[in-house]
Amino acid sequence: MKIFLKLAFVLVMGSMVSDSFGQYDRLKKSKMYEGYNTFGMIKVAAGAGVAMYFGDLCTNAECMNSPSWSLALGMKFRMNDRFSFRGDFNTYNIGNSKDQYEPRNLTFKATNFELWAGAEFDILPYGPSKYGRAPFIPYVFAGIGLTYFDPKADYQGVTYRLRPCQTEGVAYAPVALVLPFGGGVSYSVGSFTDISLELGYRITTTDYLDDVSTVYQDPSSFSDPICQALADRRNEGDMPGAPAEEGDQRGNPDKNDGFFIATIKAEFTLPHQRMGGTSKKSKNSGAHLSKMSKKYRRKMMKRRR
Repeated sequence: MKIFLKLAFVLVMGSMVSDSFGQYDRLKKSKMYEGYNTFGMIKVAAGAGVAMYFGDLCTNAECMNSPSWSLALGMKFRMNDRFSFRGDFNTYNIGNSKDQYEPRNLTFKATNFELWAGAEFDILPYGPSKYGRAPFIPYVFAGIGLTYFDPKADYQGVTYRLRPCQTEGVAYAPVALVLPFGGGVSYSVGSFTDISLELGYRITTTDYLDDVSTVYQDPSSFSDPICQALADRRNEGDMPGAPAEEGDQRGNPDKNDGFFIATIKAEFTLPHQRMGGTSKKSKNSGAHLSKMSKKYRRKMMKRRR
């Protein structure tokens, strides 16, 4: 009896497996399955977060002020289930209201802009359907871009732009090269929507995000008394000191400034790729699988893994 029961169990299981494979093969050969991948998938993103500056006025945790705000817009073109090209536009606010070297007493604030493009690599494969990928996918990114910066400072209740003053006798450009890099993790809330947390640092080619880099100038070289006062503020604050002399160290020219941005953003697949149209591009996006039942989508993705 046991032998017959075992034989019956094997036959039933074999029939179920055979039927499953048959359904899978028919699905794989169907037009709905054809071109099932993520190539050409386009996503747009928007988010907000915080920004923090690192430079001549703040090089350690003791002098860090509370992080300020940042806003982000972006677009991503997916090459496959791992690699994407992306472009980002950010506006970010940075500053330092307390100099790490108190007698120097220099401060600044700025609302800047950044535009960069680069590549993103997913640690886990990203499927075109929510059912074809892990709920959380970590990723890394790197790129190259430009940032526009405009440092300002408050003096006697008025905000002044620092770059036109040439506080160190240097006519530096307001645009610098940036090299963004970092990582994050995305969470799938649907087949066409992801929420991600991203952390990124920016290496820059300028030491003047904070308008501080080299040495003090001769006070008599300033034609504007406001600019002279903004260049040397050692006679202000809680620890007033003697005015600086020409050539005294004002900053550290050996290391450029940088900044950090942390962002929470939402990504959305463009609408035309959600409909699963008849074009080759639409099929290749995998969005046509939205017409399939959840049962068969899960079954298909299990077979693919």
